[in-house]
Amino acid sequence: MQQAIRNAVLNPIQLIFYAFHFWKPVRQFAASTQAFSYHKINTDAFLLKGAIVYFILELIALHFIVMKLAPEVLWQVFAIGVFTILYFVGMLVAWRLWPVTLSGNGLTVRTGLGNLYHIELADIESVQASAAGIDVAEDANILKLTILAQPNVLIRVKPGGLPRNGLFRKTPYDGIAFFLDDPESFRKALA
Repeated sequence: MQQAIRNAVLNPIQLIFYAFHFWKPVRQFAASTQAFSYHKINTDAFLLKGAIVYFILELIALHFIVMKLAPEVLWQVFAIGVFTILYFVGMLVAWRLWPVTLSGNGLTVRTGLGNLYHIELADIESVQASAAGIDVAEDANILKLTILAQPNVLIRVKPGGLPRNGLFRKTPYDGIAFFLDDPESFRKALA
């Protein structure tokens, strides 16, 4: 519970920090760690880029409208708009800087700063990877980490291998589904 509250407070601050560090190169990991990106051809990343362009255009139009109708709140509206844009830019940068990693001590699955799951390699029962995508819409016990993108990797874990996430989930998940730019090399690395 305390972790969820802390994340809710700190994540927007961290995302704004990342928005100002968009120029940073991708992190270098130890030689024993393999990194797999999920932001290059992802539908969710395309959606975020479109939202950023939309918010910039909306902010420009709103600036002129508010300037004519209510100039006393112009800078407050502008600040909220800039915060929104920086939040989404920070999310894209976090996706680039924090890939899914596979190392000797396990698999770390993340989507930027939003989700972070560490799965021990011994807890993995099966791995499905397909460039065409995997349909997990009907299975409520699979944690889906994408918004619009069709997951192309599905990892099934032993009971208790994936901790439950959130305040309202009573049972642990049976697996986790997510998107990777190159699912086939990921499957080969886990084999």
